[in-house]
Amino acid sequence: MDLAIAHQISLVELSGSEYAQLRDTIKRAASDILRGVGSGIEINREQLVSRLRNTLRKELGTFPEYLDVPSNMFLELPDSYRRYLDPVISTAKEYKELFVGMANGPFMLLLKSNNPDRFLNFAKQRPSHRVIMTWSYSEDMGKVWKIRPADEPDEYELSFKLPERLYKWIFDTEKERKERALHAKREYLSNITIYRYEDGSDYLFRLQFDPEATQEYVRR
Repeated sequence: MDLAIAHQISLVELSGSEYAQLRDTIKRAASDILRGVGSGIEINREQLVSRLRNTLRKELGTFPEYLDVPSNMFLELPDSYRRYLDPVISTAKEYKELFVGMANGPFMLLLKSNNPDRFLNFAKQRPSHRVIMTWSYSEDMGKVWKIRPADEPDEYELSFKLPERLYKWIFDTEKERKERALHAKREYLSNITIYRYEDGSDYLFRLQFDPEATQEYVRR
C-alpha cells in the first residue's frame, strides 16, 4: 500500500465482509488450478494464465471488442481448468454491477449499490448532485461508509470501505474521531466521480458531499 500511494497507484478495496464469498470462491478456484498444474495436465504456464484471464473477461463482459490481439490469445481453455472457473463466474455475477469512484485524493473507491438500477436512473437524471455521507462505528468498526442523495435519501444507497490509510488516521484516537472523519470527507471525499460506458455512450456522474445535509440527516 505504501508503494502504491507513493507512485499514485489506486488500489481497489475488496477486504470487506460483503465480498467474503467472492474472495473465498477465488481462493478455492486458484487452489484447484494449482493442483491441476501439479497433477501433470500439460499446458504452457504463460498460455494458461492468458486463457484463464481471457475466459474470465469474456464471461464477465470486460474484454474490449476493439482490442487487436494475436490470435493465439483466444485459444480455448481446456475443460479440466474451465470447470474451476464456473463458481467464480457465477459468484461474481451475483454482485451485479459495482461502480468505481475516483475521489479527490489518491483513492479509488469500489461502490456497491443496494439497487444498481435505481442508482443509475437517478444519476442519469442528475449527473451532478449533492450527497450525504455517513458511517457508524457499530458497522465493521466504522470501516464501511454510506452515500445517499441529499434531496432524496431513500432513492439509493452506495456503500464503500474506507481506504486503510484514511481509516487508520481517522480512528487512531477516539477523541478526535468525528472531527477527523469530517476533515477526510471535505479534503478527500468532497467530490467522487463515477465514469460509466453503456451502449456506446459515456456517462460521468459527480457526487458532491454536503456537510450540512449530512448533519441534518444524522440528527433525524
